[in-house]
Amino acid sequence: MKDFLKRRWLRTLPNYYLFLILFVLIEGRMDWRNVFFLQNLLSADLPVMAISWSLSIEEWFYLLVPVCILVARKIVGDMKQLIIATCLIFVFGGLIVRCIVFLCEPGGDWGMVFRMSVIASLDAIAIGFLLCVFKV
Repeated sequence: MKDFLKRRWLRTLPNYYLFLILFVLIEGRMDWRNVFFLQNLLSADLPVMAISWSLSIEEWFYLLVPVCILVARKIVGDMKQLIIATCLIFVFGGLIVRCIVFLCEPGGDWGMVFRMSVIASLDAIAIGFLLCVFKV
């Protein structure tokens, strides 16, 4: 996992920060949430570099999953079962968040709340990880 994260971050983060700097220089606007991928953590309020919403979801997933695995490793010994359990928690967690938001804000903007916010979208990457584990 450490090698995967290192390769992934070396491939994406330098380009992301380069374009963030260029955006700031050209547009003259900055939102510090973009530096730490917080721009769409709870909602999809994206005043600067709106296109960065999907990368933010990926980065939070790549940060949270290893932490969850390290914490749960003391409970579950088998790594495959641990990865499956962690991904299922993210899948069902995303569904629960969507249900809560839908019940609290019926008629809300589906794209902004359900697709572009980190907290409600981690399940999509978790499904991809599950498919990889089962090699479907």
